[in-house]
Amino acid sequence: MADYQESSEKNPDTRPSHAPDRFCEQFGYTRAELLELSFEEFVAEESHALRGETGAGEAAPVETYLEALRTAARQLVEADTVEEVAELTVDTLHGLVGSSHAGIYTSDEDELVPVVSSDQTAASLGDSLTVERGEEMARTAYETGEPQYDASVGERDDPTDGRCLLALPLDEHGALLVGSAETNAFGDRDIEIARTLTLHATTALDRISADQTLREEWVFVDQTLDTIADLFYVLDLNGTLQRWNDRLPEVTGYADADIEGMNAVEFFPEDEHGRISDAIETVLTTGQTTVEADLLTADGERIPYEFIANRLTDRDGTPSGLVGVGRDITERKEREQQLARQNERLEEFTSVVSHDLRNPLNVAQGRLKLARKECDSDHLTTLASAHDRMETLIEDLLALARGGATTMDPEDVALANVVTRCWQNVETAGATLHVDATHTIRADHARLQQLLENLIRNAVEHGSTGNQTPSDDAVDHGGTDVLVRVGDLPSGFFIEDDGPGIPEETRAQIFEAGYTTADDGTGYGLQIANEVAVAHGWDIIASEADNGGARFEITDVTLCD
Repeated sequence: MADYQESSEKNPDTRPSHAPDRFCEQFGYTRAELLELSFEEFVAEESHALRGETGAGEAAPVETYLEALRTAARQLVEADTVEEVAELTVDTLHGLVGSSHAGIYTSDEDELVPVVSSDQTAASLGDSLTVERGEEMARTAYETGEPQYDASVGERDDPTDGRCLLALPLDEHGALLVGSAETNAFGDRDIEIARTLTLHATTALDRISADQTLREEWVFVDQTLDTIADLFYVLDLNGTLQRWNDRLPEVTGYADADIEGMNAVEFFPEDEHGRISDAIETVLTTGQTTVEADLLTADGERIPYEFIANRLTDRDGTPSGLVGVGRDITERKEREQQLARQNERLEEFTSVVSHDLRNPLNVAQGRLKLARKECDSDHLTTLASAHDRMETLIEDLLALARGGATTMDPEDVALANVVTRCWQNVETAGATLHVDATHTIRADHARLQQLLENLIRNAVEHGSTGNQTPSDDAVDHGGTDVLVRVGDLPSGFFIEDDGPGIPEETRAQIFEAGYTTADDGTGYGLQIANEVAVAHGWDIIASEADNGGARFEITDVTLCD
C-alpha cells in the first residue's frame, strides 16, 4: 500500500502492481477490480483511507475498520519486539487512514529515535520545515501525553501549500507520527482510529518492556546464583527439580539435561531416601527445615552437606514447592571428628593424671610423713617441696584439661570481692595486694577464680624470691615486698606487679603451653588464664606497668555497673 501510495502521488493514474487478499477483503474489491483502479479513483478526495469507497461505490462500513483494528490488536498482542509493534502499527494505519507517512519514535535516554517509518519523511511530506515540525510535535506529544494535530504545516501565507501532521503519545515509550501531503487530511474518525490503534500499540509496548525487564532480572538472578559456592535448588510439590544453579552439576557430575526431571531423593544414597522425603514433607508442612545428609554424585562419591529449605506458596498461600541451599560441610565434619578424637585423648589424659599420677604421689606423701616421725633431715624438706610441686603440676594439668569442656554459667560478679578471695587461696608470702577495682562483671565465677589465682600466683612468684622455697619460684628475680595491684579498665580490668616485668620479646610466648623461665615451673598457669579469657570471649594481653613490672590487661568484658 505504501509503494502504491507513493507512486500515485507522482502519477495519479498509477495502477497497483499487486493486490493483497487482506486489502481486497477489507474494502470489498476483487483482485481484478482493484488492479484496474488508480489511487485517485480508489480514495475519494474528501474521505481518504478511512472513508475509502467500497466496490459498490459506498463508504466502507464501520465494521470494516473495527475488524481491521481487532486484527491489529490480536497481532500486537503476539508481537515480541518493539520493531514488530512499530511495523504492525504503521502498516495498519496505512490501511485505515491513508496517510502518506507514518512513523514510530521511541525514547532513548530522553531522545526520540525513529524505529519504523513508512517512508522518508522529507520525501513524503516535502520540505524540511515539515520534517522539523513533525519531530517537534512528536516530542510534545511524548512529553505532555496529549495528541498534537496540525492541519496545515508549511507556508502560513499560503494554506494550500501546507501539510497535515498528527502526533499521538505512546506513554513513556515514545510517540506515533502520522502525516499527509494534503491539509486537513484527517477527520475525527481518522484521529479516533489512530488513537485507538495507539492505545493497543502502547499496551503491547508495555508488555514487551515488562517482559524485557523480567528477562533482565532473571539473567541477573541466574548470574548471581551461579556465583555462589553453595547449591541452589527449587523443587515442586513432588520433590522434582525445577530450577538450580551451576554449582549442582559441578558438584554432582550430572549434566543439566540429566538433572531436569530428576527427583531430589535421587541425589542421595538409598539409606538417606527416607530422611530426605521426610524433610521435604516437613518443609511443606511447617515452612522450614534443616537437614544434614550425604550428597551422592554421579560417580558414587558421598559428600556431607547441610540443606536449608523454605516453603514456596502461590498468591493464595497454597504450598507450591520449596526453595533452598545446600552447603558442603566436609571441613566441619572433619573438625568435629578431630575434636571428638581430641576429647577422647583428653579423657584418657585426665584419667591418667587424676588416678595414675595422683595415687603414687599420695603414697609418696604418706611415706614422707612416716619418715619424718623417725628422723629429722633437710632432705625430707626438699622432698616435701618436690611433692608440693608435683601436686601443683597435677592440679594445673587437670584444670587445663577440664577447662575446655566446662559449661559456662555466667553471673554478675563483684570483681573486688572475688580478687580478695583468690588472694587468700594463693601462697603470697610477704606480697601486698592493693585493690582499686570497682567493676561488677558478667562471668563464670569458678572460671574467673581460675584466671585470677593464676595471674596472682604469677605476679607473686615473678616478683619475689623471699619467703618462698626455691622450688616454688617461677623465676629468680624480684624482692620480698612485691606489690600486686588490681584495677579497672574501660572495658575490663588489669593485674600488675612492681617486679622486673616481662621482656617484650617474650610476651607473645608466655601464654603457650609449657612456657616457663624457671627450671621447676609448670608453664601452664598463664595458659589456663588465657583459656579462661577466651572461653568468656575476652582479650588478654601482657604489657608493662608504669613502674616497670608485669601487667596483664583483660578487655572486652561485659560490665554490669
